Amino acid sequence: MTNRLSIEAALIDGELWVAMRNGRFWRARRSGKTQLWKTRAGEFRIPIKAGMYAHGAVTHTSRVELCGAPSWRAADFVISQIDPNGVQ
Repeated sequence: MTNRLSIEAALIDGELWVAMRNGRFWRARRSGKTQLWKTRAGEFRIPIKAGMYAHGAVTHTSRVELCGAPSWRAADFVISQIDPNGVQ
């Protein structure tokens, strides 16, 4: 389980990658303010964008909820300093 602070640090450093349906990884970028709730202390939502049309949020469930190009879906993410696609 990845915590909110490590996800936010990865977004700042450009190290958060989202797994797309075709098996490729896209770099995720922050697109808004982190949402926190007083009544649900362990929950958060960080809005992100990936590519030209995909957008969504990283949530406390350690999943990415994507909307955009094809359709809504949940995806996995990777925190990595190098491109997980193997392309330099």
